Amino acid sequence: MARQQSEIEVLKAQVKTLKRVVYGVVCLFVAGMAVAATSMQQGVPDVIQANKFEVVSTAGHVVARLAFNPKTDQSGSLDILNKDGQLVVGICGDTDAGGIGAWNTEGKQVLSLTADSDGGHVGIYNRHGKGVVGMGVQEDGSGLLSIINKDGKTTFQAP
Repeated sequence: MARQQSEIEVLKAQVKTLKRVVYGVVCLFVAGMAVAATSMQQGVPDVIQANKFEVVSTAGHVVARLAFNPKTDQSGSLDILNKDGQLVVGICGDTDAGGIGAWNTEGKQVLSLTADSDGGHVGIYNRHGKGVVGMGVQEDGSGLLSIINKDGKTTFQAP
């Protein structure tokens, strides 16, 4: 009986040692696979896709945003923001038109450049966001220049 007991103790020790060896081999295998997987990812991917990308400053502020516009389901936009999160420059486009705008520190649009099926258009606005100069292409293909005073009245217009 004592002999069987000592054989059981020896077998237990061998099983314990075997378990350690198996665990060690499994860990080495997993580590090797992880290293192999990361070393296989060389270079830069051809395409990265998402509905929105944001550039964040070292202070944690979003300073640029490239996004899909879910309102139209067919357009994208690029927004440049200041450190306070206010829009400074925006670029957008869809199937019918495209545009670039600039905003002042009070959040008022002061410049617009747009393009549509008729042609290009430029708008200049005062610090309150009211249009003061407009240039563009009319439906008949001719140009138009308008200058507007602070009261909103056209003071000059050339077709």
